[in-house]
Amino acid sequence: MYAQPRPEDDLFRRSASQQNPVAHVELLERYLKVIPYLASTIDFKDPVLLHMDLHPGNIFVQSAEQPKVTSIIDWQGVDIRPLYLAARFPPVVDYDIGEDPVTLEMPILPDDFDKLGEQH
Repeated sequence: MYAQPRPEDDLFRRSASQQNPVAHVELLERYLKVIPYLASTIDFKDPVLLHMDLHPGNIFVQSAEQPKVTSIIDWQGVDIRPLYLAARFPPVVDYDIGEDPVTLEMPILPDDFDKLGEQH
């Protein structure tokens, strides 16, 4: 059986939707819609560059007005491997339904940000 409930304090629990069978079915339906387009255009044996720590904090852009990538840092763990060993789940197939999605929008700091202590 899938979507076995995990205790709230389980280290490997990601979200409530991870435990939801409906979320798993929706994820499978998304996958089935997209895979015909991917499988026909990708050779999974081709080598790819894999940067395991690529996230917004490691990508520098020129400015919010000119969002041009100027550099990428933290290259120490990068390697080249076949796509079938490097493939990761993209956000489009993330099954954390109803939770805050990852976006590329600039964060908005609270008005009193400069007065907040370390606890906030």
